[in-house]
Amino acid sequence: MNPYTDYMIAENIRVRKFDEHVSPSELVWHQDEHPRAITVVTSNNWQLQLDNQLPEVLEEGETYRIDNTVYHRLVRGFGPLVIIIKEEGNSYGI
Repeated sequence: MNPYTDYMIAENIRVRKFDEHVSPSELVWHQDEHPRAITVVTSNNWQLQLDNQLPEVLEEGETYRIDNTVYHRLVRGFGPLVIIIKEEGNSYGI
């Protein structure tokens, strides 16, 4: 079972929500199948940590790009996290 819920709004765009009570042990290091752009809708001190980097606070309204070859994870903040994920093929095309 995933630690989030997804709502597809287009073929390659989804809204993803992480509940405020998600266990930190469920927010595991991983790679994605495709590069993606993540736009933060709601965040209260949630953080994104890329491989070999310190965690970065996710700012509402900002877009973050994650290459499919980069390991990354989320660090739980307070309240829910809501993001819009736009998956791309071999390039971001944004």
